[in-house]
Amino acid sequence: MKTVNHMGRDKRVAAMGLLLLVSVVPPAWSATLFVTNERGNTVTVLDSNTLKTIKTIPTGQRPRGIVAGPHGKWVYVCVGDSNRIDVIDVAKLAVTRHLPSGADPELMAVGNNGNRVYIANENNAKVTVLNAETGKLLAEISVGSEPEGMRVSPDNQT
Repeated sequence: MKTVNHMGRDKRVAAMGLLLLVSVVPPAWSATLFVTNERGNTVTVLDSNTLKTIKTIPTGQRPRGIVAGPHGKWVYVCVGDSNRIDVIDVAKLAVTRHLPSGADPELMAVGNNGNRVYIANENNAKVTVLNAETGKLLAEISVGSEPEGMRVSPDNQT
Protein backbone atom coordinates (compact mmCIF):
# COMPACT_ATOMS: atom_id res chain seq x y z
CA MET A 1 0.00 0.00 0.00
CA LYS A 2 1.28 3.43 -0.90
CA THR A 3 1.15 6.13 1.77
CA VAL A 4 0.07 9.53 0.52
CA ASN A 5 1.21 12.47 2.61
CA HIS A 6 -0.78 15.62 1.85
CA MET A 7 -0.07 18.88 3.68
CA GLY A 8 1.88 17.07 6.38
CA ARG A 9 -0.93 14.66 7.33
CA ASP A 10 -0.61 10.90 7.03
CA LYS A 11 -3.24 9.61 4.61
CA ARG A 12 -2.89 5.83 4.86
CA VAL A 13 -6.66 5.41 5.25
CA ALA A 14 -7.31 7.66 2.25
CA ALA A 15 -4.83 5.65 0.20
CA MET A 16 -6.58 2.40 1.16
CA GLY A 17 -9.96 3.84 0.18
CA LEU A 18 -8.46 5.21 -2.99
CA LEU A 19 -7.06 1.81 -3.95
CA LEU A 20 -10.41 0.18 -3.26
CA LEU A 21 -12.23 2.78 -5.33
CA VAL A 22 -9.87 2.29 -8.25
CA SER A 23 -10.41 -1.46 -8.11
CA VAL A 24 -14.19 -1.28 -8.40
CA VAL A 25 -14.86 1.52 -10.87
CA PRO A 26 -15.98 0.75 -14.42
CA PRO A 27 -13.33 0.94 -17.18
CA ALA A 28 -14.74 4.17 -18.71
CA TRP A 29 -13.58 6.21 -15.72
CA SER A 30 -11.15 3.88 -13.99
CA ALA A 31 -8.38 6.44 -14.50
CA THR A 32 -10.22 8.82 -12.16
CA LEU A 33 -9.52 8.88 -8.42
CA PHE A 34 -11.81 10.40 -5.80
CA VAL A 35 -10.13 11.34 -2.50
CA THR A 36 -11.97 12.60 0.59
CA ASN A 37 -10.37 15.52 2.43
CA GLU A 38 -11.71 15.31 5.98
CA ARG A 39 -10.43 18.66 7.20
CA GLY A 40 -11.12 20.52 3.96
CA ASN A 41 -14.74 19.35 3.53
CA THR A 42 -14.05 18.45 -0.09
CA VAL A 43 -13.41 15.57 -2.46
CA THR A 44 -10.44 15.93 -4.79
CA VAL A 45 -10.80 14.31 -8.21
CA LEU A 46 -7.49 13.20 -9.73
CA ASP A 47 -6.40 11.76 -13.05
CA SER A 48 -4.65 8.55 -12.01
CA ASN A 49 -2.29 8.63 -14.98
CA THR A 50 -0.97 12.16 -14.48
CA LEU A 51 -1.87 12.55 -10.77
CA LYS A 52 -3.12 16.04 -11.59
CA THR A 53 -6.20 17.50 -9.95
CA ILE A 54 -9.22 17.57 -12.23
CA LYS A 55 -11.57 19.23 -9.77
CA THR A 56 -12.18 19.82 -6.07
CA ILE A 57 -15.81 19.22 -5.05
CA PRO A 58 -17.29 20.84 -1.91
CA THR A 59 -19.09 18.40 0.42
CA GLY A 60 -20.72 18.39 3.82
CA GLN A 61 -18.72 18.49 7.03
CA ARG A 62 -15.94 15.90 7.53
CA PRO A 63 -16.10 13.66 4.45
CA ARG A 64 -14.69 10.23 5.22
CA GLY A 65 -15.76 6.93 3.66
CA ILE A 66 -16.17 6.86 -0.10
CA VAL A 67 -17.40 4.20 -2.50
CA ALA A 68 -18.31 4.03 -6.18
CA GLY A 69 -21.67 2.71 -7.30
CA PRO A 70 -21.48 -0.41 -9.47
CA HIS A 71 -22.76 1.32 -12.61
CA GLY A 72 -20.25 4.16 -12.58
CA LYS A 73 -22.82 6.96 -12.35
CA TRP A 74 -22.34 7.97 -8.71
CA VAL A 75 -19.77 8.13 -5.97
CA TYR A 76 -21.14 8.05 -2.42
CA VAL A 77 -19.40 10.01 0.36
CA CYS A 78 -20.02 9.69 4.12
CA VAL A 79 -20.03 13.19 5.61
CA GLY A 80 -19.79 12.41 9.31
CA ASP A 81 -20.48 15.75 10.94
CA SER A 82 -23.38 16.45 8.56
CA ASN A 83 -24.95 13.03 9.31
CA ARG A 84 -25.67 12.29 5.68
CA ILE A 85 -24.33 10.79 2.48
CA ASP A 86 -23.37 13.14 -0.35
CA VAL A 87 -23.85 11.67 -3.81
CA ILE A 88 -21.45 12.85 -6.51
CA ASP A 89 -22.70 12.64 -10.09
CA VAL A 90 -19.62 11.37 -11.96
CA ALA A 91 -20.60 13.02 -15.26
CA LYS A 92 -21.10 16.44 -13.61
CA LEU A 93 -18.37 16.06 -10.95
CA ALA A 94 -20.68 17.69 -8.43
CA VAL A 95 -22.72 16.71 -5.38
CA THR A 96 -26.24 16.42 -6.78
CA ARG A 97 -28.06 14.60 -3.97
CA HIS A 98 -27.97 13.98 -0.25
CA LEU A 99 -29.10 10.73 1.36
CA PRO A 100 -29.97 10.38 5.04
CA SER A 101 -27.82 8.37 7.42
CA GLY A 102 -27.54 7.69 11.11
CA ALA A 103 -25.24 9.51 13.50
CA ASP A 104 -21.68 9.96 12.19
CA PRO A 105 -21.55 7.78 9.06
CA GLU A 106 -18.04 6.38 8.68
CA LEU A 107 -17.96 3.92 5.79
CA MET A 108 -20.48 2.22 3.55
CA ALA A 109 -21.05 -0.38 0.90
CA VAL A 110 -23.27 -0.33 -2.16
CA GLY A 111 -25.12 -3.50 -3.14
CA ASN A 112 -23.79 -5.16 -6.27
CA ASN A 113 -26.94 -4.33 -8.21
CA GLY A 114 -26.70 -0.70 -7.08
CA ASN A 115 -30.14 -0.69 -5.44
CA ARG A 116 -29.10 -0.45 -1.79
CA VAL A 117 -26.64 1.56 0.25
CA TYR A 118 -25.46 0.14 3.60
CA ILE A 119 -24.04 2.76 5.98
CA ALA A 120 -22.01 2.10 9.14
CA ASN A 121 -22.96 4.81 11.66
CA GLU A 122 -20.33 5.06 14.37
CA ASN A 123 -22.17 7.09 17.00
CA ASN A 124 -25.41 5.12 17.18
CA ALA A 125 -23.99 1.61 16.55
CA LYS A 126 -26.37 0.99 13.64
CA VAL A 127 -26.27 0.14 9.98
CA THR A 128 -28.66 2.22 7.90
CA VAL A 129 -30.01 0.57 4.74
CA LEU A 130 -31.33 2.88 2.02
CA ASN A 131 -32.82 2.58 -1.43
CA ALA A 132 -29.98 4.09 -3.48
CA GLU A 133 -32.27 5.74 -6.02
CA THR A 134 -34.93 7.25 -3.76
CA GLY A 135 -33.04 7.57 -0.46
CA LYS A 136 -35.94 5.82 1.28
CA LEU A 137 -35.02 4.23 4.61
CA LEU A 138 -35.38 0.45 4.28
CA ALA A 139 -33.97 -0.62 7.64
CA GLU A 140 -31.84 0.31 10.63
CA ILE A 141 -29.92 -2.59 12.12
CA SER A 142 -28.32 -2.47 15.57
CA VAL A 143 -24.75 -3.78 15.50
CA GLY A 144 -21.70 -3.61 17.75
CA SER A 145 -20.14 -0.47 19.14
CA GLU A 146 -18.57 1.96 16.64
CA PRO A 147 -19.11 0.13 13.32
CA GLU A 148 -16.52 1.24 10.81
CA GLY A 149 -17.02 -0.64 7.56
CA MET A 150 -18.55 -3.50 5.66
CA ARG A 151 -18.56 -5.29 2.35
CA VAL A 152 -21.39 -6.80 0.34
CA SER A 153 -20.78 -10.36 -0.81
CA PRO A 154 -20.38 -10.82 -4.58
CA ASP A 155 -23.61 -12.85 -4.80
CA ASN A 156 -25.65 -10.43 -2.63
CA GLN A 157 -26.67 -13.47 -0.56
CA THR A 158 -23.96 -14.30 1.99
